[in-house]
Amino acid sequence: MPTTVSAPIMVGRSAELGTLREVFASGRDGRPAAVVVRGEAGIGKSRLVSEFLTAVREPADGAPVVVAVGQCVDLGPIGAPFTPLRPMLRDLIDAVGEEAFQSAAGGGAVLGILASLLPELTAGEVPAAVGGPDQVAESIERLLEHLSSTHHLVLVIEDLHWADTATLALLRTLATSLRGQRLTLVMTYRTDDVGRGHPLRSVLGELERSRNVVRVELTRLTSAEVGEQIRAIAGDAVAEQLADRVALRSDGVPFLVEEVLAVGDGPLADTVVDLVLARWERLSRAAQRVVGVLAVGGVRVSDEVLRQVADIDGLDEALREAIDANVLSVEGEAYVFRHALIREAVHADLLAGERLGLHRRYAEALQVRLDGGDASVAAEAAEHWLAARDDDRAFRATVRAYRDAAASFAPPAAARFGERVLALWSNAHDPEQVVGTTHAGFAADLCDVLNDLGDMERLRAVALQALETPGLDRIVEARLCVQLAIAASTTADYTVHREWMARAEAALGSADGPEEKRLLALALSGRAVSPELGDAPPEMLEQLEARALALARESGDVDAIANVVQRIGWRCLARGDIEGAVEAHLEVTRIARPGNLRYIALCNLSDLYFRLGRYDDAIALARDAVDECVRLGVERLHGSIIRTNLGESLIASGHLDEGIAEERRALALLPHGSVFRSFALRTIMWAEIWADRPEDAALTGEGEDGAASAATTEDRDEGLGWKRTLATADLIAAESATGDERSALIGSAVAHAATVTEDFAEITPGFREQMLPTAAWALRAAAEAGVSNEVTAALRSVVEQDVAAIDDVGPRAFFRAIVPAELAGADGASVVSRVALWRVVVDACANAAVPRLAVHYAHYRLAEQLVAAGEREEAAALLDGLVAHAGEDGLVVVARWARELRERAGLARRGGGPADATQLTARERQVLDLVAAGLTNRQIGERLFISHKTASVHVSAILAKVGAANRAEAAAYAARLSEGD
Repeated sequence: MPTTVSAPIMVGRSAELGTLREVFASGRDGRPAAVVVRGEAGIGKSRLVSEFLTAVREPADGAPVVVAVGQCVDLGPIGAPFTPLRPMLRDLIDAVGEEAFQSAAGGGAVLGILASLLPELTAGEVPAAVGGPDQVAESIERLLEHLSSTHHLVLVIEDLHWADTATLALLRTLATSLRGQRLTLVMTYRTDDVGRGHPLRSVLGELERSRNVVRVELTRLTSAEVGEQIRAIAGDAVAEQLADRVALRSDGVPFLVEEVLAVGDGPLADTVVDLVLARWERLSRAAQRVVGVLAVGGVRVSDEVLRQVADIDGLDEALREAIDANVLSVEGEAYVFRHALIREAVHADLLAGERLGLHRRYAEALQVRLDGGDASVAAEAAEHWLAARDDDRAFRATVRAYRDAAASFAPPAAARFGERVLALWSNAHDPEQVVGTTHAGFAADLCDVLNDLGDMERLRAVALQALETPGLDRIVEARLCVQLAIAASTTADYTVHREWMARAEAALGSADGPEEKRLLALALSGRAVSPELGDAPPEMLEQLEARALALARESGDVDAIANVVQRIGWRCLARGDIEGAVEAHLEVTRIARPGNLRYIALCNLSDLYFRLGRYDDAIALARDAVDECVRLGVERLHGSIIRTNLGESLIASGHLDEGIAEERRALALLPHGSVFRSFALRTIMWAEIWADRPEDAALTGEGEDGAASAATTEDRDEGLGWKRTLATADLIAAESATGDERSALIGSAVAHAATVTEDFAEITPGFREQMLPTAAWALRAAAEAGVSNEVTAALRSVVEQDVAAIDDVGPRAFFRAIVPAELAGADGASVVSRVALWRVVVDACANAAVPRLAVHYAHYRLAEQLVAAGEREEAAALLDGLVAHAGEDGLVVVARWARELRERAGLARRGGGPADATQLTARERQVLDLVAAGLTNRQIGERLFISHKTASVHVSAILAKVGAANRAEAAAYAARLSEGD
């Protein structure tokens, strides 16, 4: 008799289960983590996950555990977008309730996007796509982030090897960022199904590089473990008789061990397929037919669809028999195979005619739902119509799937469906009527999708083929040519770019209609910003821009107008006309709809305000823009980038810790490798340096896998920014160093600053000049340390040339003033001259909007020269002001320098003793009392419900204000205050 296997048995997986438990514990402790479980078919991936879920569902202290499971389904090479996410979201709704679910989503756009995946979810109108699939990822991240504050979310996505491209893109984002508080993500895939070229491979590579992701590899069982599995299933006697034989035949694959045991005393099959089919062959004819019907239906078939497809007497009895035999199992209202290998073997064993007929019946059943308005089954219906060899109906279902994918914010799937529409076009009946446009017109629409995806290779293939269509409409031809020109510009092939633009213009001719005018406007503005025209006469570019803008306005197309105006803004910036760039970007923000154009303009505008020293305007604009991005569910895509500008402006205006917090929020969202991530990192490092937290500054880039070096080589602006930051760190450290250490630090700073001597043709106008004060400081420090060589000579020459080319308008007046003042120190100029030069710098700070850092630094250097000149009274007043206020702006380094100089110069503090308590804020008095009690910064933070870094800022400011060199002196000062009270 065959051995009955009541349920899969798991042995030999204690270490792997332990890893899953560790990942779960990490999530429970507020450190979200993901795990990828991989192994061949039948190795026990699902069983391991099942054991894990059984364990974590047990009641425990803390936040309640919520388990949500999504199953990827084999729906052919394209697949329906976001297939596993829909059941996962339904599990979350069932667990927390719809009210809590909607509250976590935050309503508005985010809830609308989630409702596009779950039509049954109560929500308002679905918003227009702002970020495509990224908007879906953002919305789900927002939901998980909020839900994980009150629940421990355990999310499981099984069988990634069948995942559609939209799901893979989303999982890549979720797994690498893990935005949330208590979150555990488990994913499984079958290794033998992921060959070369499989879309999952690139995703796996990125996941394996992430520190958030743990990999669990399931290997085959040893002979001893096979024996243990047999004993668990059939007892010791059977194990003793069959252990060696079963181990040999199953090759240590747990699923096959069970199948071999199921054969019992009968002869062993010759192949794995025959072995898997053995269980099916022992079923009655009716049960076999049911299993065959389900095998054609896929991994999961609802009871409703099965009853529409299966024409079998005694269907319920047949289903019960297959379930009792462990061929099928029940999940909710659907039937699934106990293992995918069974389904695959049964499907392959069916006759071709049987499969063909069953695919047609499934297609017909799904078509009824599709005709009734359920577009979510369009992809599945299309696959069945294709398998049934009905190309016309497959075409119509694919068109619906294309539109559904586009509406579901899944352009990767839409692009694949669009390519299939083109492939089936010639076999469809009246395709233009079905689609609503010509073959070439649809190809042009598809090129728009491919352009949004950045897939220029596929765009070229589609567009070039469409251009061969006889009798091509000239507007469609122009659209395709503009798309091909864009594709050429992405590879810097500007000769080809020019040729396609010229063909677009030729096709459009006189451009009489709105669409012709829109396209011609884009073509002309595209030519105007082409790098190949960089040396063209300014009047030629202005004429191109003016004509493009006039055509765009005549077309009445808002997006075209915004596009042309934005390109004009880029041209203004390229030629150093910042005010003109501001005006252009302001117009874009006024007219552009939510989307890339608007958010790029807002990002650029906040940066332009920063360059002009309009920090309050930059902060207000960036805050509003970030709020809008959060509301529309594109905080990661656009808001995080704008947030980096917000942080920079906050730091410049003296709100260092608030600025650092914004940059860290951006880091939580920005992808690794992003140039904006590099910018956020160096901005944080810059602020930490001036906050006198060198240890925190050094830790800023820890674990970032060379973000700084990558940015240095890939983006010249970023490279220069990092060199400036690193040079500043060296120079600040050198201020307190002596001897060889000081010389080494200054040499390093000079080497970093010398980057400015390289060819910086690609540097954004206005960016290079930011290095000049740091370079001049390095030259002064080098001269004081007796360092003079070819590097310093070359650096001096470039600095002098560059500063001479800068006008003295707005913040640039500061650059014009500070460089000569620093270089005067390098030249050994008289004290009188140095005092005069630093007074000019201080005046420049007063007359132009410059960062608070510049103001305090200039006052400190002036005080330094005043001390040397013997003007002690004025120097003392400046130093007292710096000690009191530089720390308040977060510039604790400058406050420390001022205090140290005051002490070295013997300049007594004015109004010492307990009366100085008026310098301290109420919060600083609290902190001072806790310092006196011996608490550390972290303990102070916990006591006052603030971060330990904020506590550190308060402590540094207190030390600066009261003139204390350390915490002990501050404690003594606190004691004197208490006596005075």
